[in-house]
Amino acid sequence: MSTPPLAGPSIPGSNGLPVDVIIESIELDYEDNPTQPISVKVFLDDREYEELPAIGGGQPRIWTTKIACGIRASSRITIKVHKIRKVFKCRDRAMEMNVTGQDALQHCANSALPLERDMPDGAGRLRVKFKLPESPRDLSAELRVAVDQVPAKTVLGYLGEARGIVEGILKLASAASKVNGTAEAVVAGINVIYEYLAQQDQVHRNTSDLIDRMLKMLRQVKVVKERARLESLKDAISEILQLTEQVLVFVSRYKDQKLPSRLWSLGDAKDKVIGLTRRFEDAERAFDRSVQVQAIVIMFTAEEERLLKKLKPVAYPRAAYNPERVCLSGTRTRLLDDIQRWAMDEASPSSLLWITGHPGAGKSSIASSIADELDAAGALGASFFCKRDDKDLHDPQRIIPTLVHQLTEVHKAYGKAVAEVLRETPRSGSVINDRDFENIVQRPLPNIQGPSHTSSLVIIVDALDECDGEEDCLRLVSRLVAMSKLVKWLKIIVTSRNLLYIRTRLDKDAPVRENRNLNDETPFDDILRVIKHLLEGVGPDDDPTWPGDSTVRQLARRADGLFIWAKVACALLKQAAESSVREKRLKELLASSMADDPARRLPALYERAIRESFATGESLATSETSSPSKHPLTGDDNDQVIRTVLGAIVVARIPLSESALAALLRSRDGDIKVPEVVQKLQSVLYVNRAKGGTIRVCHTSFRDFLVDSKYCPSNFYVDQVLHNKWLVHACLRTMSQELRFNICNLESSHLLNAEVHNLTTRVENMISSELEYSCLFWADHLSTIPKGTGSEVMPLLHNFFFQPSVLYWMEVLSLLGKLSVGSSELLHVMSWVQDAQDNISKMAADAYRFLHVFYQPISQSTPHLYVSALPFAPKNSMLKQCFLQSFTNVIEVTHGYIPNWTSLLHLLKGHTRGVTSVAYSPDGHYVVSGSADCTICIWDADSGLAVGQPLQGHAQQVRSVAYSPSGHHIVSGSADCTIRIWDAKGGLAVGEPLQGHTGRVNSVAYSPSGHHIVSGSDDYTICIWDAKSGLVVGQPLQGHTSWIRSVVYSPSGHHIVSSSEDCTVRIWDADSGLAVGQPQGHTLWVTSVAYSPSGHHIVSASADCTICIWDAENWVQSVAYSPDGHHIVSGSADCTIRIWDAQSVVYSPDGHYIVSGSVDHTICIWDAESGLAVSQPLKEHESTKVMCVAYSPDGHYIASAALDDHTIHIWDAESGLAVGEPLQGHNTGGISVAYSPDGHYIVSGAEGGTICIWDANSGLAMDQPLQRHTDWVISVAYSPDGHYIVSGSHDHTICIWDAKSGLPVGEPLQGHTDWVQSVAYSPDGHHIVSGSADYTIRIWDAQSGLTVGKPLQGHTGRVNSVAYSPDGHYIVSGSIDCTICIWDAESGLAVGEPLQGHTDKVISVAYSPDGHQIASASDDCTICIWDAESGLAIGESLQGHMGYATSVAYSPDGHCIVSGSWDGTIRIWSTENGLVVAEPLQENTISLGHIQHAAQTAASDSENHTLRDLYNPKVTSTLPKGPAQRVNDFLPLFNPVQVEEGMKNGWVQAPNQGLLLWIPHDLRFATFRQHHAQLLSIPQDAQNHGVTYNSSKFVHGVQWVEVKTS
Repeated sequence: MSTPPLAGPSIPGSNGLPVDVIIESIELDYEDNPTQPISVKVFLDDREYEELPAIGGGQPRIWTTKIACGIRASSRITIKVHKIRKVFKCRDRAMEMNVTGQDALQHCANSALPLERDMPDGAGRLRVKFKLPESPRDLSAELRVAVDQVPAKTVLGYLGEARGIVEGILKLASAASKVNGTAEAVVAGINVIYEYLAQQDQVHRNTSDLIDRMLKMLRQVKVVKERARLESLKDAISEILQLTEQVLVFVSRYKDQKLPSRLWSLGDAKDKVIGLTRRFEDAERAFDRSVQVQAIVIMFTAEEERLLKKLKPVAYPRAAYNPERVCLSGTRTRLLDDIQRWAMDEASPSSLLWITGHPGAGKSSIASSIADELDAAGALGASFFCKRDDKDLHDPQRIIPTLVHQLTEVHKAYGKAVAEVLRETPRSGSVINDRDFENIVQRPLPNIQGPSHTSSLVIIVDALDECDGEEDCLRLVSRLVAMSKLVKWLKIIVTSRNLLYIRTRLDKDAPVRENRNLNDETPFDDILRVIKHLLEGVGPDDDPTWPGDSTVRQLARRADGLFIWAKVACALLKQAAESSVREKRLKELLASSMADDPARRLPALYERAIRESFATGESLATSETSSPSKHPLTGDDNDQVIRTVLGAIVVARIPLSESALAALLRSRDGDIKVPEVVQKLQSVLYVNRAKGGTIRVCHTSFRDFLVDSKYCPSNFYVDQVLHNKWLVHACLRTMSQELRFNICNLESSHLLNAEVHNLTTRVENMISSELEYSCLFWADHLSTIPKGTGSEVMPLLHNFFFQPSVLYWMEVLSLLGKLSVGSSELLHVMSWVQDAQDNISKMAADAYRFLHVFYQPISQSTPHLYVSALPFAPKNSMLKQCFLQSFTNVIEVTHGYIPNWTSLLHLLKGHTRGVTSVAYSPDGHYVVSGSADCTICIWDADSGLAVGQPLQGHAQQVRSVAYSPSGHHIVSGSADCTIRIWDAKGGLAVGEPLQGHTGRVNSVAYSPSGHHIVSGSDDYTICIWDAKSGLVVGQPLQGHTSWIRSVVYSPSGHHIVSSSEDCTVRIWDADSGLAVGQPQGHTLWVTSVAYSPSGHHIVSASADCTICIWDAENWVQSVAYSPDGHHIVSGSADCTIRIWDAQSVVYSPDGHYIVSGSVDHTICIWDAESGLAVSQPLKEHESTKVMCVAYSPDGHYIASAALDDHTIHIWDAESGLAVGEPLQGHNTGGISVAYSPDGHYIVSGAEGGTICIWDANSGLAMDQPLQRHTDWVISVAYSPDGHYIVSGSHDHTICIWDAKSGLPVGEPLQGHTDWVQSVAYSPDGHHIVSGSADYTIRIWDAQSGLTVGKPLQGHTGRVNSVAYSPDGHYIVSGSIDCTICIWDAESGLAVGEPLQGHTDKVISVAYSPDGHQIASASDDCTICIWDAESGLAIGESLQGHMGYATSVAYSPDGHCIVSGSWDGTIRIWSTENGLVVAEPLQENTISLGHIQHAAQTAASDSENHTLRDLYNPKVTSTLPKGPAQRVNDFLPLFNPVQVEEGMKNGWVQAPNQGLLLWIPHDLRFATFRQHHAQLLSIPQDAQNHGVTYNSSKFVHGVQWVEVKTS
C-alpha cells in the first residue's frame, strides 16, 4: 500500500516549471555603518537581472525592491553587494550571497522571516525576504503595458516623411563641407548626433518588435506550460519567462531615463536589446523543438492507450481481486506459502495451478490472498474474479481481453507489442477469436523478455465455474493453458468447482499441472481461528472468552470445512443485540444435524439468518410503502420488504450500491430503508466498499437458495419473473424522472466524445448509478416477463417511447459508450410486444432502425443525435415525426430526402468478389457470408462491422454457408468439392475438410440436432455427414439427374428436401436415405427450397418465375402463382416490377411469411397463407431506362419517356414528384416526348412505331395513336405554332402530322438511307432538320417536304441529335463519333471545329433559350455545357448519372437543364453553377455545391452570409438564408483527401474546428462528390441523387444546445 504524503505546506514549483516569486526586500545590517555608498545587483542563474540604486553612507541600507522573477527549484539567485569609492566612482565587491531556488521556494512556503547570511568580514548580516505574489502575475498584460511605455515616437520619428529629406541634406552638406575644414567639423558633429538619434530610433523599434514577438510566444507558453513533461521544454519555458522579466525591467529603466541620459547609454541599450533578442530567438527555437518532441512522445503514448482500449476490458475495479476479501491473517498459511513458492519458482515443471473445492470452501478468499501478496511483490500480472451476479463478470468472452489489458499495464514492453498488433489488424480486439489470440498473445509473448522487477508474473482467474456457457468456458480453459506454456515467466492460477467438463479439458490440454483440492484438506484449525476471530468481543463484558473453546470447536466441526458456513453463523451471532437472543441462536446452531452433506446444511442456515435478523415490529419502510395493497409484492410487511430487496439484488444484472438500489425501489408511496435491510442481513450480504459500495451476496449458494422454491420458504422465495417486472417499473420510472436534454452539459457539437474535457467525470457526476442501470437493463428485465402478462407495463412503455425520453435514453447510452446496448434493448421490446401493429412496437422498430443507421455519429459525438441524426432521418420516420417539432433548429433536406427507411440495414463491405451465400446465427447477433473470393466473413448484425479476420481455407469460391443450431460452428460448401467446419468464435477450421463429392458443393445445412450436415453437389448427389467426426453417414442419396441447387432438413430432422436443375423437388428420409416423395410442378430448374417452421409445408422457387408451396406430407401443390409486376409497384416507372424469376426462398421463423430473392435484384416478402406480396420489393430503387425528357413551356413540368415502360410520366419540376397517374396508351416502350408550344399537349413516340398525343392537364390520350411509321419513332417535335408535329423513325422516314386532327400531312420525307435519329423545326417553322444513322444531316422545307441544299456531312458516325439555335441561324448536332458540330443553317457549312470532350457517343444536344450555350448528353454518363460562340466547354462536365445520359433539354428561362438516363433517373441541373465553377479552383479544391450563391452572399455586407461564418461557433445568425440551398451554400471547399474521408466516415469537418455534420450513406455522394450543379433527381432517392438543404435555422458548435426549441 502507498504511504500518504506528510501533512504540511507544499513546495511550489514541484513540477519543475518556473514559479513567480517576489524579492520583497534586501537589507544590509552593519555593526559599523560604512560611509561609502553601497549598491546591490541581483543575478539569476548567473545573468544580471536587476541593479538596485546606491544608498549613501549614514542611511539605512534597506532596498524595498519588489523584484518579480520566475524561479525553479534548480535556479540560483546571487546577491552581490558593492561599495562605491568616491574617487572615480569605482566599485569594490564587499560580499555576495547565493540562494538556491529550492531554498527560496521553501522560504516562501514556510516562513515569514527573511533569509540571512553573515558578511565575509563579520561586520554585519545580509537579509533577503522572498514571498509569493498575492495573485498570479499576468506577464502578457505587463508586456502590453510595457509596449505603451516605450515612447511611440523618437526625435527622428517626429520627422515622418521629412526624414528622408533631412538625410539627403546631410549627405549634400557632408560633400560640400569638405572644401572648408570648419564646415566639415560642424557637419561631422551633426552627423554624429543624427547617428545617435537613428540608433535611438532603432532601439525603440527593436524593443517594440521583441515585445510583440514575446506576446505571441507567451500565448503558446500559456497553453503548453501545464502540460510540459520534457525537461528541455521546461527549460525553454523557464528561459522565455526569465527573458520576459528582464525585458520588463529593461523597459522600466529605459522609460525613466531622460533624453540625454538615454543618448548617453544608447550603446548599452542597443547591446542589451540585441542580446535579449538573440536569447529570445534561441529560446524560441528550443521551445519549438521541445514541443514537437513532446508532441510525438505524448501522441505515441496516447495512441498506444487508444489502441489498447480496443480490447474492451472490464474495468479493473470490477474485474480484479478485492483486497477486503482475503483470508484471515494466520489462516491457510501453509497453502498460501506453498502456492507463493510455486509461483516464484522458475524451475517448476508446470506453469498452471488449478484450485478446486466445494462451494464455500474458501477458494475465492485464497485467490484474493494470493493476488494481494503477489500484487505487493509486483508479481501480479492480472486477475479476473468471475461473479454470477454481474453480467460482464460471468461472460467468458470478456476474460482474455481483460487479462491481456491488465498484463499490458504491468509489462509495458508487452503492451507496446499488443498495441502494434492492434494498429496493424484493426478488427482485432472487439472479439478475441483464435486468430486474434494468436496475434496478441501467442506470437508476441515468446519474443518479450520477462519483467525486470520480478522473476515471474502470475495471472489469476477465480470462480471459472460461474461463467456462462460450457463450450465458451472450455475455450477459455484451453487459452489459459496455452498462455501458461508460452514463457517461463508467466504462470496461471485457476479456481473452480471440480466439474467434470473442466477437469476433462485440463486433463487433455494440461496433463502436467499443479492441483490443490480444498476438499482433501481438513482446515479445522483455520476455521477454528476464523470463528475465534469473528466472535472476538461478541460476548458479555464480563466474559471475554465467550462462547468458550469447547463451543467454538463444536461450531468448527459443524462447519465441516465450509468457511462460508462459519462466517454466516458467526455473523448471525454477532447481530444479536441481547445476550439471551445470542444464546438462543448459538444453541440452535449447535443443535443442527451433521448427517447431511455440508452443502445441504447451508439452506437451513440461510433461512435462519434471514428470519432472525429482524426484530419483531420494526418497520423497514415508510408507512405508505409498508402497506401491502400499495406494493406490487404480497406478504407480511417486513417479509415483503426483505423479499423486495433480496429479489432486486438477485435479479439485478450488475451489483448495485445501496443508494442506487434504494432509488430504484422508491415508489410514489414511500421509500424502502435499503441500508437498514442490508445492515440487518450482513450475515448473508455485504457491501463491497472496494468496488463502488455495491451490495453482494455472501456467496453464490445464497442466491441459489433464494430462487429455489424447494429449499427457500415462500415468504422469502424470490419469484424472478415478478421481481423483473418490478424492476421494469423502477427503471422506466427512473428514466422518466432523471433523463433530460444535454445531461452532461456538452459545450460544442464540433467535438468527438473522446475530445470532450473530463467527459468521464461529467458522466459520473451527472448520470446517477440508478439512471445508468435503468438505461442499460430496462428492456433486458422486460424480456424475462412472459408475453401477454405485463399489461400494466404498457402505459409506462408508451410514455417512454412517445416522449423525448427515448432520445435522451440514446444520449445517455452514447455518453456511457454503450450505444450498442440500445439495439438489443429495442429488439427485446419488439419481441415482447406481441402485436406488431401496436404503436409501441412500431416506434420501437423505428427507433431500432434509427440507431442502426445513425450508430456512428451518435456513438462518436453525442450532440449529433440531435444535430445530424434526427434531421437526416426519413421524412416518415415515427421518431422524426414525433420529436422534430421540439428540435427545430436543424439542417433540413428540402430535396433529395429519403421518405422512408430503406430496406437496407447495413452495407457490409469486405469481400473482393461476389457474395454467394449468407446466413444468420441462431441468436441473430451475427451474419456469416460466403464469397467467390474463396473466403467466409462473420459480421456483427447490430453494427455491421466485420468480426475478426475472413476465414480462409477453401481453394475455390464458397458456394454455401450455414450456422449450426447452437451457433458455435459454421459449415461451408465450396466449388473445390469440399465442405469445411469452422469454429464460429475462434475463426479456425475444425478438423480436416469433408471430402467425398466430385463436383461443386452448392448447398449445405445442419440437422436440427446439430449432429449431422447435409450437402448437395454438382455431382447430382446428396451426402449426409457426421458433424463431429466428419465422416459420411451411409451412401450418397441419388436420384436427381442434374446439379443439386439446394438442400435443407425438416424441422423434425426426419426428412431432407432437395431441389435441382432437373426441375424437380425431392423429399428424402434422413435416416434411411430413401426418396419418399417428388412434388411435380416446376417447368425450369428449381433454385431454392425451404421448410415451414411447422414442417407441414415446403416452399420452392424456380427459374420458371414461380414460387410453389407444397403440402410436405402429401406432396400436393397447394399454391402456385406468377404475380404480375404492375399490381405490385402501383404504376411506378422503376424496374422493381421485374421480380418474379425467384432464385431463393425461405420461411420467417414464425412461418407466417416467405421471403424470396431474385436475379432482378429484388427481395419480396409474401403472406404464406394467401400467397400475396405483403410489401414492395426490398431493393435499391432502380428505374427503367429514361430515353427522353422535355420541359413544359412554362418550366413547371417535365415529361419523360422510358424504354422499358409503356407509359409517359409528368413530373413537378420543382419538387420532383409525379403529377397524376402515368399516361398509358403505348403498347411498347416510349422513346421520345415533346410539349406543344402552349403546353396544353404532349406528343410521344414509341418503339412500336406509334405516336400519341396527350392532354397535358387530364393525361388523356387524344383519339387514336398516330400510325404510319413501321419502326421505332425515335424523335418527335412540335412546330413553333403548334399546328404540326414532325416525327423521325427507324424506318428511315420523316412524317409531318396535323396536330389537331392527327392526320398525316403529305407524304413521308424520304432521303436518309438509315435510321432517322432526330428531327426539329426551325424557330420560324419554315424548315425541319433531321439527323440520321447514315452520318448526315438534312434540312427540309416544312411546306413542300423537299430537301434544302445538300446533306450536311462531317460526322464519322451516326448522328443522334440535332437542334436549331433560337435565332435559326445555326444547327447543332451530336454524333456517335463523340463530337458535336455547329453548322450554318443557311450555307450548310460547319462553323469552327467539332466540339470535343465527351469520351463516348453523344446522344442528345440542345441550345439554351438565349442561344449562348449548348448542352449535350453522352453515353459517358455526363452532361456538358459549351459556349456556343467559342466552342469551349464551360466548367466541368455534370456528373451524377450512373447510366448512359440519353436526353437533355433547357428550361424555358435557361436557368436549368434536365437530363434523362438509362440509370432510370431524371436529373435537373443549375446552369448558373456551371458558369461559376468554370473559374479555376485553387489548391486542388473541389466544389461540392452552389458556389455562386455562396459567393454572392459572401460579397453582401448587409446580409453578411459568409461561408466562414458557418464555422464560427459563436455566430449562428449569419448562416445563409433562404428557402433552400445546395450543399455548398453552407459546406466548405474540400480537398480530395477530405472528400474520400467524408465518403468513408460521413463526417463534414468544419475548418480548424471539428465536426459540422454527419451525412448518412444515402446522401454522401450528393454531399461530397455530386456535381455542384445538380439541383434535383427523379426519383428523389435515386442513386447519386442531388440534394438541397435549408440551413436557415441550423445551429452547431457552442450554440448547438439551441437545437432544442421546446
